Amino acid sequence: SFFSTIDPFLVNSRNDFFYLKISRGCLGECSYCAKRFATGRLKSRTPEMVVKEFETGLDKGYKKFYLVTEDSGCYGIDIGRSIIDLLEMIFKTGREHEFKLVISNFNAQWLIKYYEQLERILILNQGKILYLQVPVQSGSDRILRLMNRRYSIKEVKTCLLRLKENAPDIALKTDIIVGFPGESEEHFSRTKEFMEKTKFDFADIFAFQD
Repeated sequence: SFFSTIDPFLVNSRNDFFYLKISRGCLGECSYCAKRFATGRLKSRTPEMVVKEFETGLDKGYKKFYLVTEDSGCYGIDIGRSIIDLLEMIFKTGREHEFKLVISNFNAQWLIKYYEQLERILILNQGKILYLQVPVQSGSDRILRLMNRRYSIKEVKTCLLRLKENAPDIALKTDIIVGFPGESEEHFSRTKEFMEKTKFDFADIFAFQD
């Protein structure tokens, strides 16, 4: 089980958001995750369906939108589309409107894969993004392998530092698991070092228990 702090981005304005369900399930096989057995494999809604709901929210006067998904990064792969397609359509549709978007649960694996395309979109639309959540989970490559997280800490750190430099208006949020089986003081120190260098605006810290 895990214990988390309360997300300050949402706690005071949860009812102010228009929630856009973009997909269910994921393509990951994280060793600690039981949720994937309940949600199943990825099932994405079409970008057109999501954008239609986004337009409904705009028409109703909403200023904050939240992408609801287990993993926004892998969105669309099952239907031959991508998160890049969806974000381009959302920002194009809302270009004449004032709004803020939360991009939640963007697995670092997909941040790395799509980074070049994603950076362009994020830079151009940074004023319309409330925050980007990238759950990194650990700063140790060994622990990431035990978690079955498919990226290296060097790759994700490179992307995040570049994004902070080029799109400074975007708040960055992450999730970290502490006490994962096999984690030593050395592994934990690498997580602390990673957090010190990336300087996230906010982090949810989860304690692992059997």
